[in-house]
This record gives sequence, structure tokens and C-alpha cells, in this order.
Amino acid sequence: MLVCPTRRSAFQHGYAHISVSDIVAHAHISRNVFYSHFSDKGGAAAEAIRTNFEAAMQAAAHAFFAEDPWPERLWRGGYALTSHFFSNPQLAYLTLVELHAIRPEVTRIAHERLMAFTLLFEEGYRQHPGAHFLPRLASEVLAAAVFELEYLEVPRKLQTPTRDYRGERAYICLAPFMGPEAAGEFVAGKAAAGR
Repeated sequence: MLVCPTRRSAFQHGYAHISVSDIVAHAHISRNVFYSHFSDKGGAAAEAIRTNFEAAMQAAAHAFFAEDPWPERLWRGGYALTSHFFSNPQLAYLTLVELHAIRPEVTRIAHERLMAFTLLFEEGYRQHPGAHFLPRLASEVLAAAVFELEYLEVPRKLQTPTRDYRGERAYICLAPFMGPEAAGEFVAGKAAAGR
């Protein structure tokens, strides 16, 4: 995959400090091969980010869509999303940290992909008698908050997270829909069960 060297180089040196020469050297390909696929390093980085968002959504959706109650599915989807990002910290770094350094088009793509994650919150509006009064903007705020937490946690050099944040993320996402007490009990139950 030609985009892998882009993410590796950005992870090691920062997107602004890499060149097409760095990318082709890491990939062991010629400049002609690179330019037959991408117009510049921004094109390669944009494709890597598109691919990563699609893979993240696929991982979360695969874990989310099941017969279980919505809080359980949201828990599993969140775990799958976090696992996806931490399974490849180089790509997570490019996607979450270097995103705005690439080009405005990439920021727009990221915003559109982020909106896809709001679909995971739709059932939340039916979880609690008052939840249907929440504005639909709540879904966007929660999706953005989760990605902001991912952004803050992506380690530049580590392969695994230093701490398990699933409970905190789950609580943030569930409390507006279930109420703080029910969300706290759900998360505490998960923690007690070691899941």
C-alpha cells in the first residue's frame, strides 16, 4: 500500500518535515510509481486518512450492529474504535494529529466521516423519557468529543494506550441519553466484570 510510508514518515518526523523523496525511499518505489498514484504528498496523506476513517467506521459498525441493547452495543463499538486507532499508532497519528496540516480538503473529509459516527447515537434518543428532547447536535458533539479524546491520547511512540479510557468515554456518550445515574451504573458494571 503506497500510503503506508506517508503515515510512517509523518509519525516519525511530522507531516510538514517529510517530502516525496522520504516517502518513496521508505516505500522502496520510484518517484514515477508514486506520481502515477498521487499528485503530491498531500494526495497520499489524504488517501491514507480516507482509508483510515473508513476502516475505523467499519470496525465500530461491525461491533455495534447486533441484537444486544443499545448501551452494550455502544460500549462494544467504542472499544472497537479505540482498538482500531491503537492497533496502528502511526496511522492514528496522521489521521488525528496531523490532519489539519495536510490541506483544507482533508479537514472537510474528516468532518464528513465524523458525521457518519453520529449514526451510532440515534437509538440513544429513545433510551430515556427526556432523551428525545435532546437536540440532534448532541450526536455531533459526542462524536467530536470521542475523537478529541482519541487525539489527546494517541502516543507518538507507543504501541498501546497507557490507560484504559473506555469507561470514561462510554459514560460521556451514554449519560445524556440514559441519565447520569443509569450510565454510571452501566459503566461500573462493565468495570466490575472486567469487560
